[in-house]
Amino acid sequence: MPRLRGRLTVVSPRSFRNFLATALVGGILATGLFSLRKILLGSSIDTLVATAYSEHRTLDLRIPRSRHSELRLRQGQDIYAMGRPQSLLEAEMVIARRLRAKPDDPELLVERGDADLLEWSYEAAISDMQQALDTEARSPVVLNGLAMAYFERAEAEDRFVDYATAYELQSRALQSSPDDTVILFNRAVTAARLFLFDQSIEDFRRCLTLEPSQEWRKEALQRLGNIEEIVASHGRRKIVPLL
Repeated sequence: MPRLRGRLTVVSPRSFRNFLATALVGGILATGLFSLRKILLGSSIDTLVATAYSEHRTLDLRIPRSRHSELRLRQGQDIYAMGRPQSLLEAEMVIARRLRAKPDDPELLVERGDADLLEWSYEAAISDMQQALDTEARSPVVLNGLAMAYFERAEAEDRFVDYATAYELQSRALQSSPDDTVILFNRAVTAARLFLFDQSIEDFRRCLTLEPSQEWRKEALQRLGNIEEIVASHGRRKIVPLL
């Protein structure tokens, strides 16, 4: 019987267990890092959009999770004369990539709608928000997002009826989330556009009791003072003829 030539390496049971443990840990670590990257990437979209809003605020209404900033530009002006913020570009890239995998995801549609609002692409925002609302009919986030899109179109095209639509959507959102300071602030602004000054004052006052941000409280207080002055001035005009 021929003899086998060459050396056969014998692996001890302990070495084999160490090898399996190393491979298993390496596999878990690789999978964990990939999952963590997905989680971080997914959760960063709304942060990126909120950052873009805060860096270059172009709308009276508030976007959730955004830091306060002064309103810089309004409709009819060159919104991004120096180019779009890097945070907005990154958000749009991530949203586009994720929507290719989940084209009907309501959360992604809302986030893309928010990004559209920052560029005053309100028709695209209305389309995305409405599609999301078909899936999440009672979501205050979706309702508020769609309201913002109608508000923006009202601002851009002087469509008074769109303010009414925005107000109705905000009211529905507040039924589900009555203490949401972002929605309260937004409905207060919309109510003022509709000359519903009493409702606007009520919403701003409630917002002030709940809002944790000192900067947003300051703006709400300033807007409240402006509306109260309008109401007082209107009352004085009524009294003067009688005198």
